[in-house]
Amino acid sequence: MQIIQILEGKEALLKTSLRECDPINLECLLGIESKQINSPKIYSYDEVAKATGSFSNNNLISKNTIYLGSFDDKKNNAAIKKLEYLGENVNEQKIQEEIEAISHICYPHIVKLIGYCVDGSDRLLVYEYFSNKSLLSQFHENGGAIMDWPSRMKIAVGVAKGLAYLHEFCQPQIVHGNIKMDNIFVGESFQPKISNYRLAKDVLWAFKFKSSNVGNLKGKSVYLAPEYREDEKLTDKSDIFSLGIVFLELITGKPAIGNEDGVKLSIWAAPLLKKALPIKDYSGLVDARLKDNYNREEMIRMIYCAASCVYKRANYRPRASKNNTQSAGSHQELQRSNEQLCYTTIIERDREGTEGLTSS
Repeated sequence: MQIIQILEGKEALLKTSLRECDPINLECLLGIESKQINSPKIYSYDEVAKATGSFSNNNLISKNTIYLGSFDDKKNNAAIKKLEYLGENVNEQKIQEEIEAISHICYPHIVKLIGYCVDGSDRLLVYEYFSNKSLLSQFHENGGAIMDWPSRMKIAVGVAKGLAYLHEFCQPQIVHGNIKMDNIFVGESFQPKISNYRLAKDVLWAFKFKSSNVGNLKGKSVYLAPEYREDEKLTDKSDIFSLGIVFLELITGKPAIGNEDGVKLSIWAAPLLKKALPIKDYSGLVDARLKDNYNREEMIRMIYCAASCVYKRANYRPRASKNNTQSAGSHQELQRSNEQLCYTTIIERDREGTEGLTSS
């Protein structure tokens, strides 16, 4: 059983018509009615420079070299991201092929790339402009306002679906590489959109996003999977670890990067999970500001998902969805199996120690 199905519960199992030996219909699960193929717009450097006021600091909307651009006499806004140039040994044709590939992404939970500019050493990506604040701003920096539980649940499901789309629907697979609250935008209806997904092929690593500089990620992000310390490879499983940290933030209301005691959230939560699972009392883990105003079954399902994403070894982490066979079973059987999975996960991590989670 995988993340989306667990989060959405029994209704999702019925909706996808699961029977023993039947594969899950990924398009149905993700709500994809048809495959949309959109050709990217190719911009000249002069067009992009004009749209950003010659990359004026007045149009800088992110410290990570993202500019607000206005096209068509300021009728259409876009977010324009500069890629940092690192070298000349790059296959130009491959660059263009890969940028075109990711520009075909069209999904409600993904910020869309609508065009690009390749001009000498300049590489510019033009995204749809999303005026709403990031999840980080709305959840942790919102002047004390408390996000209610239904909104948190909607965000969790939407981000999981966005990752499933990148990992399992896109060909070739796209690994995001930097899932965190700051890279998730939330609209007025609390429908999330994932931004800053990276280019797919190794040939493009001569260019990098300053906001997700792979070479500088090591040891600097609590969202990074522990195995990255050893192999410095970002995979779909490292994305799933990062997703689990986002879930923990939604559950606890605490930031991933330290809490009041300066302890990482993944470390702070582990003993509470171990204590709570046998007695099924999660009150010490759940955001106290919610004051019991949440759906207990939904909360438990998100806790199961978070534990499996964060505390399992990479090969045993769940996928965002599942394409192979899966027997639905009864709702009670589903809950019992997930309780056992979650408890076993925490016990295994406890036995192995928490070196992978404590590194900084």
